[in-house]
Amino acid sequence: DVLEVKAGYARNYLIPQKFALYATRQNFKRLDMKDPDLETPEEKRERLRKEASDESDQELRAADLLRKYFSNKTLFIYRDTEDDSDLVPLNRKPVNHKVIRKKLSKQLRIDLDDHEMVHIKPDTIMFDEVKEDEIEAMMKNNLTQNKEEVCSTEIRKLGDYLARIWLAGDHYIPLRVSVVRRP
Repeated sequence: DVLEVKAGYARNYLIPQKFALYATRQNFKRLDMKDPDLETPEEKRERLRKEASDESDQELRAADLLRKYFSNKTLFIYRDTEDDSDLVPLNRKPVNHKVIRKKLSKQLRIDLDDHEMVHIKPDTIMFDEVKEDEIEAMMKNNLTQNKEEVCSTEIRKLGDYLARIWLAGDHYIPLRVSVVRRP
């Protein structure tokens, strides 16, 4: 990329640390780059299209990597219940998208960006009886299709639930969430 920065910043920091080079004809040749000032509008459009394609490929690879990582993982969230009841008392914090984000960070060491949304299916699921393609169908049909919408689901009952993590580039992945009684 060719960026304009203040001369002192380039001269005193970027160039000595080898973070940047001056945008000269020799440096463009050495790096096998085309000088952006000399490229035609068609060449610029093609370059930008290729860069956008590369970025979407990276997002897809990242989503596939997370999908494989989550395929055999379950996020456990512990809650206090009253005696033998499966219900979380009203005075206790329910499980919502914020709790899932926090537990993802603590348990699985995955920090989501602010634009990456978590949506929760409010009904319990028996994961042993559900196939992968059925999980995909549930994520498409039973959860909101609006990526920007904040999830309002609050879980107050013990059980296994399906959450969808919506990543950049409109990629989403399933996450198994198990709300269990605190020992």
